[in-house]
Amino acid sequence: MFTSGKANPAPVDWNCIHIGSGPMSIFDYVIMEYSGGGIRHYNPSDALNLSVSHSTLRKNNSALSLDGNAIVTNNLIIVDVPSQFSRGILVQHDSVQIINNTIVEGGFGIRLNSCNPTIENNIIYNSQNGIYDQNSDSNPAISYNDVLALQQNFVNMHPELGVLSTTNFNGDSCDIFYNISLDPLFVDVNSGNYHLAPNSPCVDAGDPAILDPDSTISDMGAYGGGTVVKIINRRPNMVVKKYKLFQNYPNPFNPTTTINYQLPIRTKVELTIYNLLGQQIKTLVDSKQIAGDYKVQWDGSNDAGRQVASGIYVYRLKTEGFVRS
Repeated sequence: MFTSGKANPAPVDWNCIHIGSGPMSIFDYVIMEYSGGGIRHYNPSDALNLSVSHSTLRKNNSALSLDGNAIVTNNLIIVDVPSQFSRGILVQHDSVQIINNTIVEGGFGIRLNSCNPTIENNIIYNSQNGIYDQNSDSNPAISYNDVLALQQNFVNMHPELGVLSTTNFNGDSCDIFYNISLDPLFVDVNSGNYHLAPNSPCVDAGDPAILDPDSTISDMGAYGGGTVVKIINRRPNMVVKKYKLFQNYPNPFNPTTTINYQLPIRTKVELTIYNLLGQQIKTLVDSKQIAGDYKVQWDGSNDAGRQVASGIYVYRLKTEGFVRS
């Protein structure tokens, strides 16, 4: 737990935790409160070296400032600081993945500064501004979020973000990227219970390519989403004209590798790993996906969750009109 040492704690009682370049820093199931800057991450290289997951960050003037390759998943971020400049997350790097978080209150839910992160399956609620692009020059992949701010949901963003022009799988109005703007219906905000009520519009409203542990479509917010395989980058607003399957990278790999493919239309997708005997080792994707550019990470485990032996493995992409290994 990272907190204030004062008898009467308040935000900005202490500065922040600085993470620079170097080995992987993992914050998992931690509590961080009463800081000025939470975690400040600066890594000029492209290497992933910060993971923040399953944590509660509350009463910080800024919970996370990310200027490096980082993944932020399944966190509850309660800003609760009466300042127009307070924020849940500041992003200043392309290779940032913000997936399945709940961010409430503050001046900004997520603030972007000339970057192209992936923002998916999040709930941003009751902040002054939801997702704000400081310089109007970012091109993030923003999809399957519930953004309901007090002033503006999307500021200086793609013109179709937030324009309710279609419906999602639950029948709720959404934009073309499946973002909704509805009260998430938390169980009990006053007692700090930010789980979703059974009738929440965020239940089963996340990316269908990410499944909850019960194998249903993922819920939005901190308590939804899968735990093993995730699509780490997806740009549904990218124009794709034909199917493509790219070489994985790095190759050879240790401990993870990324597989990139593109879909020109919405289709059923199977992405599977095989050994040289043709035996199925791991199913990475088995769901319907909309057109776009996808990146999926494999951690070298099989379907039972065990690490596979060193060797050569083949990945196969199969859709309704395309098969390629």
